[in-house]
Amino acid sequence: MRVSRIVTVLFVIIMACVAVDPVGAQGEMPDAGVDAAMPVPTYPVGVFITQKLPIYKFTLDPSALKYEVQVFTKDTHMLVESIKGFNCTSYCLLKSTIPLKTFVRGKQKGYYTWRVRPKYASGWSSTWSAEVEFIVLSTGFTSYFDTLDSKWSTVRGTWTVNSLGYYKTLGELDHVSSAIEKHWLAGQGMVYEVRLKRKGEGGSPNILYFLGEPEYPDPYGEWNLGYRFEFDYGGWRLSRYDEVGSAGIANDHFIYPYSGWVKLTIWRWGSEISLWVNEDYIGTFTDSTYNIGYVGIGMVEVDPGDSPLLVDWAKVYYSANPPYAKY
Repeated sequence: MRVSRIVTVLFVIIMACVAVDPVGAQGEMPDAGVDAAMPVPTYPVGVFITQKLPIYKFTLDPSALKYEVQVFTKDTHMLVESIKGFNCTSYCLLKSTIPLKTFVRGKQKGYYTWRVRPKYASGWSSTWSAEVEFIVLSTGFTSYFDTLDSKWSTVRGTWTVNSLGYYKTLGELDHVSSAIEKHWLAGQGMVYEVRLKRKGEGGSPNILYFLGEPEYPDPYGEWNLGYRFEFDYGGWRLSRYDEVGSAGIANDHFIYPYSGWVKLTIWRWGSEISLWVNEDYIGTFTDSTYNIGYVGIGMVEVDPGDSPLLVDWAKVYYSANPPYAKY
């Protein structure tokens, strides 16, 4: 589909050339060496941001009495907002008053451009700055699955919400059944937690995907890009997937196997990936390949018996500190 192909292109190409704005960052002051004869956009420029009300920063034009910032949707170039005012010191800024939408899989929401022009004593300039791009990312979510959550969609298999309020799949024999949360998410500071339970097959894989993209899964249903935290009650494995295949990062067995409901936690900081099970520290591992993407939940049905995966809740939030002790 055209829209989904665009999403994949954004994931593979834009991720490589656009910076991810750290959690809470407000951007840098303009470079003092920039020619200020006309205002030049300095932030947000070619970045992913998490502010739905961005502060647009640009260089100072000493002759300007006022400025106008225009914000457009990237795909249709529809005017979203026109902001006029004067708020300058050594550089200038104007703040958005209309909340922007976040980037959602399969749609072109959350992708914007903006430009600025000055007003002089003689009136508004007919010349605008260059138009620059940015993308607004979600700051997280919480899904309790009391009802079917519209933020989640099926990648493969059949996923339902049962009468007890659990997200459920029976899986497919020797294939990956998975579901994806629709928001594109930044990796820096991400905490991804899921409470789940596997009935019947305690040794069969249960999977948390993060910073991934399943646009072109392999014949077994495996996501083609991103990280994979695989858990069963006896052990775990952390892997990275790309267009070539998979690469193992770390794995181990539990001295004391788990059972019943478990809470799996992932924390991404810089190039580090830290893992916990029921707040028990597993370890911290290094891989810097992916810094943005989607999260998902999956499982593999190894035996033909009835062994559903039940998910109580799932959430993503951001933290500059580990969610639990690292020892």
